[in-house]
Amino acid sequence: HNHLVGLLTRMSKPMHEVTEAIWATAGAMNEHLAMTAYSRMGQMLSDMNERALHETLFRTLRSHESAHKSFYAAYATEVMGRMQQWQRRLVRVVVQHTYLPVGAGAKRDRDAFARTVEVLVGERWDAQLVAPIQQVAERLLHDGHQMDPFVRRAVMKCLRTSPEYSGVAFGGTSSR
Repeated sequence: HNHLVGLLTRMSKPMHEVTEAIWATAGAMNEHLAMTAYSRMGQMLSDMNERALHETLFRTLRSHESAHKSFYAAYATEVMGRMQQWQRRLVRVVVQHTYLPVGAGAKRDRDAFARTVEVLVGERWDAQLVAPIQQVAERLLHDGHQMDPFVRRAVMKCLRTSPEYSGVAFGGTSSR
């Protein structure tokens, strides 16, 4: 028992660091997604001459999301910088296999996510949403080197759960 307790105790700090890095990386990725959504919603309101709502909500929200993203990214960078190689690999694998966009983690929420994507970016979802978030992940998890397109898979998983929005624009086979 003493050997097992000693092993678990020695693993406690490294595993806590792994958890922190996963949390901070996913946080930075999701804050970037929120920033993209708020920017697009703000532009839509501006185009409709809804200046007051645009100024009150989205100009302020975007600045807060930017600060949140910076916090998460800085924290992830700090934690990853003090980790051993095996810890960094573990963080990368866990994030790659568990990431889902904010607001779409539960299956029941994925249809609403798909509708939101359709309204905000439509067929440009890959370039507007996926590519920038993938870049955030690659910068934080893999020193800017290209990774498996796991963000695209995660977004497609959400989009394909919506029968109404699983058409050609989202990589499906049905038409709308």
